[in-house]
Amino acid sequence: MRSDADIQRRPARRRRLGAGAAGLLVMIVGLLVHAIDSGPVTNFTADALYAVLLYLAVTVAAPRLLPVQVGIIAGGLCVAIELFQLTGIPATLSDSVVFRLTLGTSFAAIDLVAYVVGVAAVACCDAVANYAHSRRISAVAAIAASATARQQPE
Repeated sequence: MRSDADIQRRPARRRRLGAGAAGLLVMIVGLLVHAIDSGPVTNFTADALYAVLLYLAVTVAAPRLLPVQVGIIAGGLCVAIELFQLTGIPATLSDSVVFRLTLGTSFAAIDLVAYVVGVAAVACCDAVANYAHSRRISAVAAIAASATARQQPE
């Protein structure tokens, strides 16, 4: 019989693979959005996708964490990176495309809002996926218990 912890969380391997695949897709979409335009809507979208990517990276690193835990960690990382931009160090490293895309160049408060939107959206999707998985496990366990009960002699 599975414990409550097993029922509540999808197997780590499956969750890690799903988050990794989703992360690759989000990275491609984020780079496309970044390349298309540099207006306020696309910047906001790119920042939200950046937060989603960090959420998925944390999920790959720690797949047994609950969505709210992953969201707190990913959100904290986003805020830390944005505040790091206040030091000016990311601006000096902006000659490198890798540093410019991962650390940004300058602080913008609206980016914090985009991060919250991105993390909240992906955490909700992850929580729904966890719930749906736990319902499937519960249904299978109930069917198995019912079948076992019918097979036992009275």
